[in-house]
Amino acid sequence: MSDSQSKFYNIFIYLFVIFLTIVNVNNIKISGLSYFFPLFDLMSIFYFSVFHNFFGFFFIFLVGIWHDSINNIGLGTTSLCYILVVKLFLVINDRMILKESFAQIWQQFVFFCFLFLLLKWLIISLSNKNFLSISPVFVQGLISVIAYGFFHRFLDFFVNKIQQ
Repeated sequence: MSDSQSKFYNIFIYLFVIFLTIVNVNNIKISGLSYFFPLFDLMSIFYFSVFHNFFGFFFIFLVGIWHDSINNIGLGTTSLCYILVVKLFLVINDRMILKESFAQIWQQFVFFCFLFLLLKWLIISLSNKNFLSISPVFVQGLISVIAYGFFHRFLDFFVNKIQQ
């Protein structure tokens, strides 16, 4: 792959993740639909940051700020959660090789997803001085975990296609 193709590939991946963040706008006005929508932005952060170690922390920070601004959440909440959870999983992956099979990757995503969601729920609840209901967080996490298997395969296909 030439240098210009590599730059195009990198820019395309970054724009794709920014698009997925826009797709995950939680202000959907249809009653409760936002709680049943998989977290595609979280899945892509996991795939490209933990699994492929492609994104740097600055981009992850920007995606989190973008997510917070579109969803009307306190700026920095999602960035903090992304960075803490990604850093934890990068340290775990450096010490143990857990990328051997798809089942292990999926198990990692289960922990990644629920740790992220619980951390974000806790920060938002503490900042509002009122504990929010955790059931929507659990439902959205469960749907995201189920969808990740398909999304991971899609991203594998997507990355292979744009690299050709």
